[in-house]
Amino acid sequence: MLNKEAEYTTGSPELDDLIGPILPNSMLLIAGHPGSGKTSLASQICYANTRLGKKCLYVTFYEDKGKLYKNMSKIGVDFQSAEEKGFFKFVKLPVVSIESFLKEFASLVEREDFDVVVLDSVNPVLELTEKREEHRAILLNFFYQLTSSIIGLLVVLAEVEARGENVETRPIDFVADAVIYLKHRVERGMLSRIMELRKIRGLPLQTVEIPFVIIEGKGIRVFKPPKPGEICPGPVKKLSTTIKEFLEVLGGSLKTGNTLLVSYPSWGRTPLTLLPLVDLAITNDSKILFVTFLYSPDVIEELLTGIMQNYLNFEAELAREVLKKYLHIASFNPSAYSPSHLMMLLADLIESVNPEIVVFHGGEVLAATYKGFSDFWINHRNLMVWLKNKGKIVVNYFARIDPYWNKTLEAVSDLVVRVYFKREGNGELHPEFLVWRQGFHPQVIGFKSEDMGKLASYSRDLAKLAKQRLGEGSERER
Repeated sequence: MLNKEAEYTTGSPELDDLIGPILPNSMLLIAGHPGSGKTSLASQICYANTRLGKKCLYVTFYEDKGKLYKNMSKIGVDFQSAEEKGFFKFVKLPVVSIESFLKEFASLVEREDFDVVVLDSVNPVLELTEKREEHRAILLNFFYQLTSSIIGLLVVLAEVEARGENVETRPIDFVADAVIYLKHRVERGMLSRIMELRKIRGLPLQTVEIPFVIIEGKGIRVFKPPKPGEICPGPVKKLSTTIKEFLEVLGGSLKTGNTLLVSYPSWGRTPLTLLPLVDLAITNDSKILFVTFLYSPDVIEELLTGIMQNYLNFEAELAREVLKKYLHIASFNPSAYSPSHLMMLLADLIESVNPEIVVFHGGEVLAATYKGFSDFWINHRNLMVWLKNKGKIVVNYFARIDPYWNKTLEAVSDLVVRVYFKREGNGELHPEFLVWRQGFHPQVIGFKSEDMGKLASYSRDLAKLAKQRLGEGSERER
């Protein structure tokens, strides 16, 4: 939620929360390389405030009106509609002299009562004052006076050379109340975007670099990481199972905020690792978001349907109805995204689905794809802590390919299940689970043919409960 004391918004609740209330008479400097997202962020700020009933003036030297409107419409910014309603005005000024700019710009601001004023960008004006220190002083004084005269928000954009890291706008930095530097880098052909908070007046900064993405139809989304050192899940709720053997495998009831790791050999997997998901969903009437980095959604749907039919003796129609009610399946190819972009998409999906249990399947693909990426672990860890703080149960399924990542994930999990296969005297392979959970000693649990047979006795109870849950859902829909 936006801070109630804030008069203005960036259009991103996460960014609003990071920089604090945006009060009247404030100046925001947005700097960055070409293509870093400066115009997108400024346009989003402008448009978001018009939707709150505020008037915005957008002044530019080079941007074409039609092109700007078209490009920004792709990220959900409808300048055309805002203009028709009288909340938005676009003005393109010629670059002639510092005197003419000051006069024309001041006239535009004074002519109408604007709440938000955007200058895109300040570079042409600074170039006019490059060797004229007295004019530079006049310009800075002008911006200072402007923030006082505009009872609103002044947003100034500054272009940084493509190869440079420093913003040559230090005098304006001094006048600005907040400075946001947008950066992007390419790793293995994938684009990572970073938002650096260089200055927020009156706010002690802890987190200064934040991943962000520009999403079609939604605009700029910021992945706000948990506060450094803060791991604080909410009220604890216990989840149980109908099939009691699973309680032994899981080491007891699961609790909200728990993180589980289920690992197995790359060459062998057992359906038994997925069965508890079905049980947990039905028994606790809980929704599951199943994210796979390995298969398509239809393959996972077919796999889970087959497991319910073959191991729980569910009828095909009942299995499909259970999936429809409790499972939301999504598939991502990590190769198509940077780590920060993917984590943002996952966070966005989780917010949208709002499940009690989040499953990440095929984690070995994720680790192999992002091996060597400097920001992968930080983004991954922040996502896990964010989920824990939201009270979500997280289940990571991971083939033991990379010992480093397997051990790292085990170290930060509340419950670890290692799956092995043991050959019996008759030559058959049977799954064996090495289980450890927080506060207990590790234990080994084996599953033989007779153990599998016990599932049938519980499957009737689970099927009965599933039909009951589905019936309750139908009644509520009526």
